[in-house]
Amino acid sequence: MIFRALVLFGLFIVVLVGCGKREHWSEREAVSHLTEKKAYDRARAFASLIPGCGVAPVTDTSDSMGHHISSYSYVLYERDWEGIKEDVTVVMIKPTGGFQCHRALRVKGDMILTAGTNNERHDEWLPKSSYMGNVFSYVLHER
Repeated sequence: MIFRALVLFGLFIVVLVGCGKREHWSEREAVSHLTEKKAYDRARAFASLIPGCGVAPVTDTSDSMGHHISSYSYVLYERDWEGIKEDVTVVMIKPTGGFQCHRALRVKGDMILTAGTNNERHDEWLPKSSYMGNVFSYVLHER
């Protein structure tokens, strides 16, 4: 048990030291060694195996989902409006402009209320047409 804890702590230190210089908005944000193109290609290849699966870049670079979704990622999502679990499911939305990942707080008819996990306030109610799908995975890329 102690050995396992030491190994995990050692891996944590290696990852922490290996992250290098941080120049983005959040020190909590995960990145990968993959180029952005390779990450996109891998996400598309994976998505092609799942009917109804989509891929989109996270374009909202605020800290609203820090620790959960990195802006250095391609998100895989699946359209499943009925499968949304309030306060649990992270959804890909496109209200205006770029794609965003936020937690689904409430679903009422054809409207959805979302909020970033790190936000104190929720977003505006959005129509179902702004909903892209439920996030189930992502592929990180380098900065």
